[in-house]
Amino acid sequence: MQDIPLVSFIVISYKHEEYIGDCLESILLQTYQNMEIVYLDDASGDGTFQKACEYRPRLEEKFPRTEFIENAQNNGLVANLNLLIQMCKGKYVKFLAADDFMLHDGIERMVTAMEANKEYDMLYSNGVTGDEETHFPYDEVKPDKFVYQTVPLYGADLFDALYEKDFILAPSVMIRKSVYERIGLYDQSIGVEDWDYYLRIAKEGVIGYIHEPTVMYRMLASSLSHSSDPKRRMNMKKSELQILEKHKMTAENAAVRMLISLNEAIQDAYHIGSEEYISYLCLYAKRNALKISCRNRIKGVLYKLGVFKMRR
Repeated sequence: MQDIPLVSFIVISYKHEEYIGDCLESILLQTYQNMEIVYLDDASGDGTFQKACEYRPRLEEKFPRTEFIENAQNNGLVANLNLLIQMCKGKYVKFLAADDFMLHDGIERMVTAMEANKEYDMLYSNGVTGDEETHFPYDEVKPDKFVYQTVPLYGADLFDALYEKDFILAPSVMIRKSVYERIGLYDQSIGVEDWDYYLRIAKEGVIGYIHEPTVMYRMLASSLSHSSDPKRRMNMKKSELQILEKHKMTAENAAVRMLISLNEAIQDAYHIGSEEYISYLCLYAKRNALKISCRNRIKGVLYKLGVFKMRR
């Protein structure tokens, strides 16, 4: 296997007892075999790690290197990712959350594309969507389940498009290990670490894409990105604003994009009922010389007068 690139496959779980078997089984049955498996459970406290350990003998038998880690305390996704990336020895790094799983030839398709396009620093692909009832093996890959119905943007000069919106399917991403060595690890101060990292790559590199699906993306009702919980929504918006501010000097239409997000956040903040969040947003507007919309300024005045009551 010396002529076949080594892929470092990272899996991180947190309370994924129901789905970890699908994830690890999909890795075991990949058509691509030159992989090292680096698995970490972030102090789930249920049976997730024990369930994963049932697959360890088979993983060790098939792949040249397998690492299993169980955290004594929850350290969070970004800290764990940065730790595991430094342990990786492969040419390519692939990360997958334990509630998603690979399609059987996913890694082979991605490595083939990366090897054929040496300019690619990162590659993403199409995927298929699933839910709590979707399990491996996934035999019926139907176009109506594709995440991307048409080919999305890819190549060089993606920065401004990515600044407008994070359109990349995170579970599908593969990154050259040399990219981490060149631009560093993930920013632990930002909640949406993947979007920030894609922007960092797009500033100076090339992002490729293949339209064939390589991964099943499980859309759980409890997932952060699909949650209606006000506090989670607030934290997501705050992370978005942090990213927009961090990269504003490079973006062509930064002021407009920041202003849209800011006014959306302020309107939401009054209804969530967080005075601390409102203060943060006002300071954000002042720091970045952004003009709060008339509607939100009126709400602010009414709130101070006691006319507009925040929902509790």
